[in-house]
Amino acid sequence: MKSDGNNKIYDEKEDVAVYKDMYGFIRDESYIKKEQNERQQKFYFTSKRDQSWVKFLQKVPINKILKNRKDKQLKKLVYQGIPVAFRGPIWSALSGATKMKENSKKTYDMYYKDATADEDVNNDDDANNNKKTIEKHEQSKMDIEKDIFRTFPDHSMFDMNGEGPNQLRRILLAYSRSNSKIGYCQGLNYLTATFLLFMSEEDSFWLLNSMCESILPLNYYTPKLLDLHLDVRVLLRLVQAKLPKVQMILEENRIDLRLITMEWFLCSFLNTLPMETTARIWDVMLYEGSSIIIFRIALGIFKILEPQLEKIYISNDKNEDSHDNNNNVLNVSQYIKNSGKMQFNVEELFKIALNGKCKVTEKEIEKLRKTCRVELQKEIDDIDNRRKKYEEYIKNKSSINEENEKKKKKNEEDGK
Repeated sequence: MKSDGNNKIYDEKEDVAVYKDMYGFIRDESYIKKEQNERQQKFYFTSKRDQSWVKFLQKVPINKILKNRKDKQLKKLVYQGIPVAFRGPIWSALSGATKMKENSKKTYDMYYKDATADEDVNNDDDANNNKKTIEKHEQSKMDIEKDIFRTFPDHSMFDMNGEGPNQLRRILLAYSRSNSKIGYCQGLNYLTATFLLFMSEEDSFWLLNSMCESILPLNYYTPKLLDLHLDVRVLLRLVQAKLPKVQMILEENRIDLRLITMEWFLCSFLNTLPMETTARIWDVMLYEGSSIIIFRIALGIFKILEPQLEKIYISNDKNEDSHDNNNNVLNVSQYIKNSGKMQFNVEELFKIALNGKCKVTEKEIEKLRKTCRVELQKEIDDIDNRRKKYEEYIKNKSSINEENEKKKKKNEEDGK
């Protein structure tokens, strides 16, 4: 490949020109132009911000950042954005990943060796439990292998010839062993791959641990994804309370917001927003040590989209074919899904998401989580009860059929 030095690369094999964004992802030309325009507009601000970071880090070294979390200047700088050059080590420090690494009795290499070692069921006193653990780990290995080359295929680091897939595989295998409750869940591949863009393989492993065990709710990535479903439900309540116009449009078009926003929570906006926008959100999330920012940003996105959603709604309403609800659903759903991909103006998003109607507190979220958890558990229990009744019905029906077959056979024999 040949580069013209302006994000444009000529692929001689394919005989086409491809464009790469500031993080190395292949994008279309319109995306690159908008990204470049945004960067040019913010050049002075970004340069000044970076200088402020350099001065701050001279005063407070990165290894002291966690102890100085309450420093007002640090908070201001984080919300303005962490420079790419410092993002990796600062993420590790703010999230507690560095401290976790220092305090751990086992190293990353030890976890990886455990994950790839031959396992013997007879080594455990409780053979049945050990067998289940081994089976779960083997399933994790297979799932990881399926997702390796699905992860960021539009980035050279993660293509067939890049080192990314091997690093990703090792980290995910090691993590599946270090946290057997989770093992592996789709979504962890994207989080880990993003970490690798900013830091070493070992540091990415420890940040994944910190993210899943300290920042995000505990059951986001467990097999049933309970906390993930819970938080999506909480967001629906927040949209209903704070953005009634958006809620009305969604209801009128019979759009299930869960299908759209599940990925927002699962991947913390990866694949939904531009990488720099997502990284800026993660700056704040790791600084705050909480996933509450996800709710605020989600509400901010809907608030920004509200005027256009209204236009689509009115257009559909005036259209004679508006009774074709499938088209309406498609229009609104696709608009919501696609619009975020060009949301480069982080300052606008933050201004809306962190103030006014979209501002939501941790206390509000916890209160809604408590209410929704009861509802969700009731639904799960109802489903389990229906499943048990159905299984009992099938079992009884099978027994009756067997009994009838026996009687039929006996009657036939008696008739002879």
